[in-house]
Amino acid sequence: MLKIKDNVDLKELEKFGYSISHVSVTPKYMVKQVDDEYVIHIGIEEPLRNMWTGRDFHDSRILILNHCTLIQPHSKRKILIEPEIQEHLYYEVDYGSYADEKIEPYIQDLLESGLVEKVSD
Repeated sequence: MLKIKDNVDLKELEKFGYSISHVSVTPKYMVKQVDDEYVIHIGIEEPLRNMWTGRDFHDSRILILNHCTLIQPHSKRKILIEPEIQEHLYYEVDYGSYADEKIEPYIQDLLESGLVEKVSD
């Protein structure tokens, strides 16, 4: 899996086109649309670990490539969590991948800047 390094200020990701997702209330993510069918999620909440498995349910700082359906602003399927925010990305996630080889082509800018590290599953 790929992860944003712990010493990186998450605000720095805004320079690379990431913004806070207003689709998910909890856990919170930073998100970037990387093409017509994919977005990258990065968990931005503190870790929430399962006491038996140790898995972090918030995927803190983990990069996830999600296949999605973009929802147009005028769509009846769009549910406004924060109606005062007019311009941001609305989408429904179909499935996601943590696989490095699928994510890396979309995050060359982050890799070149040294913001990402590989971690074990």
